Amino acid sequence: MTNYNLKQKLLLLFFLLLPYVDLVTAVTTRFGLVSVSLGVIVKGAALLFSLIYVLGFSKCKYRKLTLLYLIGVAVFAALYLLTKPDVLSLPSLVTEATYAFKFLFLPLMLICLYHIFHDFDIQTNDIKRVIVVNSLVYSAMVLIPYFTKTGFATYGPDLSKGTLGWFYAGNEIGAILILLSISILYLMDNDKKWKLIFIVPVIYCATIIGTKVAYMGIIASTIIVVLAFILGTKKNRFTLPAVVLVILIVCCMNSLALWNMEKFSMEHETYYASVETEVETPVTTPTTSGKASSENTDYILNLISGNETLAKIDKILTKRLYLFLENYIPYEKAGIATKLFGLGFAPRTAIQYTYMRRLVEIDILDIWLHYGIIGFFVYFAPFLFLAYKFIGNLKKASVESYAYLLVALLGFGISCIAGHVLGAPPVSIYLILLLLVVIRQIETKKGQP
Repeated sequence: MTNYNLKQKLLLLFFLLLPYVDLVTAVTTRFGLVSVSLGVIVKGAALLFSLIYVLGFSKCKYRKLTLLYLIGVAVFAALYLLTKPDVLSLPSLVTEATYAFKFLFLPLMLICLYHIFHDFDIQTNDIKRVIVVNSLVYSAMVLIPYFTKTGFATYGPDLSKGTLGWFYAGNEIGAILILLSISILYLMDNDKKWKLIFIVPVIYCATIIGTKVAYMGIIASTIIVVLAFILGTKKNRFTLPAVVLVILIVCCMNSLALWNMEKFSMEHETYYASVETEVETPVTTPTTSGKASSENTDYILNLISGNETLAKIDKILTKRLYLFLENYIPYEKAGIATKLFGLGFAPRTAIQYTYMRRLVEIDILDIWLHYGIIGFFVYFAPFLFLAYKFIGNLKKASVESYAYLLVALLGFGISCIAGHVLGAPPVSIYLILLLLVVIRQIETKKGQP
């Protein structure tokens, strides 16, 4: 590791400790041991200190632009609450604050770490090493409990149909592993070829989780890595990629995700077939007020079951089309203030938005529906800035930079299919690291410190 001073080492140590923080968070959450998880405390404190640093100490040339953005976020937050007088109670404000932390962690931490990495002169090679180490630690925390039969099942009590290891949410740990699978490229492009053995747990771990996100994601990310290696090196251009692809094929052949996808496909068809044949039986969903919201529910279920195309989309998205329509109907019926500033996350009787299940679990739709049109643009403004920087320096981007960017975009793709990326700090922190590797590599080539 580069000869860093104390504060630089502490920053890198923070990232190396994240897998252990996530592990403790998962276990305490699963058994209900604490009311506020370690993950919220650690990542909340990290975000707070990062904001303080940017506001008071950053020397980055984009500091004024960042201050304008943070003012914009504050103004949006104020208008967001003013347009929702029915959420100005303590329970509702706690709910809003909880979701605000989950979703706003990504854009705020992204701009803060951009400043910190710039000021601290963090080298991309050290970020890559952190990614490699963390990919192996997460893999170990899934594989060890899998082989010792001490892990938790992804779906139901039967461990043979997928395992989370000691973690809590299948899509979250799957998305983390996919983002960290870019470490395969680092392991391939290494003089010590014995390190190739570490590719096996990274790939195999993603295939035993049992989710289609992890299964399809590891295939896509491995192909990206293999192509990047072939295009970016002259040594072992085809031998090492062939080895990696063989490892991928062998691991995927034993994946439990295939069994799960077939099982869920059959359950989906049976479910909507029952809706068609039992229309006279009202299908209701509970609400936070204890009443049933059967009107929209029946309408949505019959709409999907009566349209082959919608039924297929809902099947692919694992009933997320139903969740989208459940949230979209009150959004569409509400006034202009709701369309601009969103539904919010707390129950709102004023607009008949009282469902218990308020997330679509497609992140981009959740951001749009819950924060509105204005909130949507506020949220993605930092990404537009990074896109502008990247497009303006395409000639300086290496093949490796494109590989990191594509895996990051794969993470965005996962957020649009299964969620649990943009609104999940344990996942989004690694999306940030991948994007910062790309930007830092370009800036280094431009001669910017």
